[in-house]
Amino acid sequence: MTSKILTRLTAACMLTVFMLCGCTQPTVPDYATAVPADAEAVGSVRMAKMLKDSGITNSIVFRLMNAGSSSLLTLLSDPATAGISDAKPVYVFKRHGMLGISMEVDDESLLEAAVSAMAKNGITTTPRQREGLTWSTLLGEMRMVWSDNTLLVAAALDGTVDDRMLLSLMRQKVDESFAATQGYTHLTEMAGTDIALYANASILPDEAKESIKPMMPAGAKYSEVELTATLQMAAGKATARIQMYSTNPKIQDAIDSKYAALKPIGTDMMNRIPRGTSLWLLAGADGAQLLDVLKSIPGMKERLLAIGMGIDIEQMLRTVDGDILLAWQQDQAMAYAQVANTDFMADVDYWKQSAKDYGMSITDVATNHYHIHATDLDAYMATDDHILYLGLTPYTPLQTQGTNAFAADMKGKNLFIMADGAALSSEVSSITLSSAQSGEVEINLNLKNTKQNALALLIALLTGK
Repeated sequence: MTSKILTRLTAACMLTVFMLCGCTQPTVPDYATAVPADAEAVGSVRMAKMLKDSGITNSIVFRLMNAGSSSLLTLLSDPATAGISDAKPVYVFKRHGMLGISMEVDDESLLEAAVSAMAKNGITTTPRQREGLTWSTLLGEMRMVWSDNTLLVAAALDGTVDDRMLLSLMRQKVDESFAATQGYTHLTEMAGTDIALYANASILPDEAKESIKPMMPAGAKYSEVELTATLQMAAGKATARIQMYSTNPKIQDAIDSKYAALKPIGTDMMNRIPRGTSLWLLAGADGAQLLDVLKSIPGMKERLLAIGMGIDIEQMLRTVDGDILLAWQQDQAMAYAQVANTDFMADVDYWKQSAKDYGMSITDVATNHYHIHATDLDAYMATDDHILYLGLTPYTPLQTQGTNAFAADMKGKNLFIMADGAALSSEVSSITLSSAQSGEVEINLNLKNTKQNALALLIALLTGK
């Protein structure tokens, strides 16, 4: 009797564990399986949420735009009217020569009715049934195919869209699709953001590839460098976050080793950035490692020698230990750096002599303060305690300016850049770029009107309304 009870209890426990484990398994919506596993880039877009949060659907601008494009924008802002889920993100993907969009269908009859209505206005063709699916053409070029739970829209980036490929994507299983890849896991981890993107570096333009090439070991492939990015629109701000990483340990080590030259920003210079500075950069740095990183960039070693022109720039960089501040103010540039020591200044007399070979002169301005002059150059160099200064104006010690407006944002960051947003728009107060960990960058577009939604401003700027 006891053994039977134990057997039943054991079976019950196993069943309970099985049910609990089953409940925690992530479910993949059917429409996500239409995204190909070999897509070079996949984005998750919550268009309906973005338009609703921006308030633009209630604006005159939206109504004017919508009047010129029939019901297309209405479908974007209220997709439920066409039987498309407004609670799920839309997946946008690039595969070879095709751009695709996959959406979840809640009500197939509403979708067919919406497409039929657009067909009367010449926006789509009349829906046709074929091979158990419904087909149409949008705006004369894009192909549409849908079932009771998935709508797939495809446009050719070159050539024409292959219906056989679309049919294959509509019928592929989960383990054959993007939903079975690590990239899909990354996208689901970024759930809730307005726009999320996963891609590998093979899709980047050549200029961008060249910028990351120094971080890749010999023989490494761009397809092994992965990128994730998010974009969040909010009142008074738009925030983009970009992360670069690799599943190849050698590439990841190379990325991390480059970033190791940076360290957390201290508090000494944070509140001493000169007022009225239109562009500035503040970073914590290890000079020796920073020099190694710079010299690993093709052609940079030669540039450092050219910049020095008789002054040992490398020797100066090696002593940097702390914060570096680069600032631009009314076409004047200045650099301040915390250094471990100023022993390199013992070579100033030698630099004065060698500078002559480059058509330059180095003359004293004050104690440890020098004027560097050449045909196209007027610069100043100074040391003050453990501060090294290089700039286009005579040295002025940094003074506390009160709490910097971005002081809270700089805490925990290794790199922070601020640019005045006036050059972009009178509505933008500033643009900031920061980083707190290897391979990561955060960009913020800050608006003067903290109540204005960033998407609403963007659409107004693009439309001129």
